[in-house]
Amino acid sequence: MSIGITSIGLDGEKIDNVTNKPKPRIKVYPKTIIATASDCLRECEFNFVIHENTNVRTPLGEVLIVEAVTEGLALVAGPSTNNEMVKVINKLQKYSCKKIFIDGALFRKSIASFRVAESCILATGASYNDDINVVIDCTKNMIDQLSIEEVRHRDKINIIKFKNHVYIDDQGHAHAFKETNLLGNEEIIRNYIHPKIRTIYINGALNDKMIDILIELRNEIKELNLVIKDGTHILASHQKVAQLKMIRVQLQVLNKLNLLFLTCNPVSPNGTVFDKHEFKKRLTEELHLPVFNVLEDY
Repeated sequence: MSIGITSIGLDGEKIDNVTNKPKPRIKVYPKTIIATASDCLRECEFNFVIHENTNVRTPLGEVLIVEAVTEGLALVAGPSTNNEMVKVINKLQKYSCKKIFIDGALFRKSIASFRVAESCILATGASYNDDINVVIDCTKNMIDQLSIEEVRHRDKINIIKFKNHVYIDDQGHAHAFKETNLLGNEEIIRNYIHPKIRTIYINGALNDKMIDILIELRNEIKELNLVIKDGTHILASHQKVAQLKMIRVQLQVLNKLNLLFLTCNPVSPNGTVFDKHEFKKRLTEELHLPVFNVLEDY
């Protein structure tokens, strides 16, 4: 199978930049298509041919599309923004890859956006926290965030007619906000909180301040659907998001993410080791999602 590989950060290096510990390498095989920065090619331990430039620049040089001719170890550094990643993915698709894999990065959940990837896999483990309960709770919160249900089809059709923030009244009529930028101007939301407004679409990130304003104006809310693009656009804390239900606000998304499964690593480079059976069992029971220990379950 011919596959494509790229990364939102730097992957495949001998020593991890975060932990300063040895890390698993990336092994590629003949016909693998790799989108990586030009400087990384000096560290790649396989023969390759360069197919094309992408005009996407990184600190390690321009991202190039190369094909492995022999098997070996690769150093992969791709685009740092979603827009650039979409451009690179479009180029990789020209080479008839059966699958394209994008290696994510610590706390960079935006790469899971439906604009970039058809599906996503979440990784968790002992390196997140020394307390197994904290790891499980935080993993559950993240999965809840990435699994928010879609807005109903009729409202979705109304929302996508506009390129800006939108509100829908109790008669089903959609209107664009007069203002375009909410980040840093969150007080604007006050103008659109009214018992006769039943849906608000935020074309951008949802943060704590926006939720605080909704909580303050809760007496003006009869029932409100708060819609965002997808779960990656939540910048608010889990505690704040949980408070929305208490004020009759239902959080929805335009596009639900396709979360395939969870991988778990019971061992941390800093020395923390969870009981692998307990860790996997508790994750499976609490998350209702397939869970794989990648070193043992493949």
